[in-house]
Amino acid sequence: MLLTIDSSDLELQRQLILAQVDLAEAQLQLAEKGARVEDRASRREKMSKRQKRVWLKRKRISIESVNSGGNESIPQKQFDDARAILDVRQANYDGAVQAHQKLVSGSRPEEIAIAKAAKAQVEASLAIIDKKIHDCTILSPLQAHSDRETGGSGEMTTPGRNVLTLADLSTVKLRVYIKEERLPRVALDQMVDVRIDGSSVPFRGRVNFISDVAEFTPKTIQTEEERVKLVFAVEIEIDNPTEC
Repeated sequence: MLLTIDSSDLELQRQLILAQVDLAEAQLQLAEKGARVEDRASRREKMSKRQKRVWLKRKRISIESVNSGGNESIPQKQFDDARAILDVRQANYDGAVQAHQKLVSGSRPEEIAIAKAAKAQVEASLAIIDKKIHDCTILSPLQAHSDRETGGSGEMTTPGRNVLTLADLSTVKLRVYIKEERLPRVALDQMVDVRIDGSSVPFRGRVNFISDVAEFTPKTIQTEEERVKLVFAVEIEIDNPTEC
């Protein structure tokens, strides 16, 4: 692990999404299992009471309608109001019957599909937030040395900003420049010995690149020839197992 990014705000978002996942799971189970037995019994009892009230009201209106033809006359407005109340109660009873039928038959396939889709949506949101939290821990992709740091503890950073540079020293590459007259003696994958000042032990390397375009000798390279002479760049790859 190289460094970590503060993820406390993401953790709070994750707790919120977890609650949404639990809610979606409960709603899906409710849609799949349907109403409880006690809920159905309660609905049947309410329907029975409503049906009884409608029946009594209808009987009362019928009796009053008969009486209206005799000596005891009922005002027309009172009779009309009673009829209106009866119609409302009849509509409520019809609605209760439909609700009971839905309760008994359970959720429709479309409603179950909607509940499943809602659960999948919040689960996807949870996966996204988990990915963000995981990305807050920066792991090294290889065994390497920390070359330089551009950020420290407590500092702010932004996406795409470099905060750390790693140097892989397990394999080093050396670029040399060969005169044209010596170029035929160099081949790809050729093993060569590389010697440096201060060490008598050569390093074994392999030629992995030969430029096909001539260039001027770089000014940083000191040679006995004049700088106007053309040379070809050759790259040598050298294993450096002691730095793995």
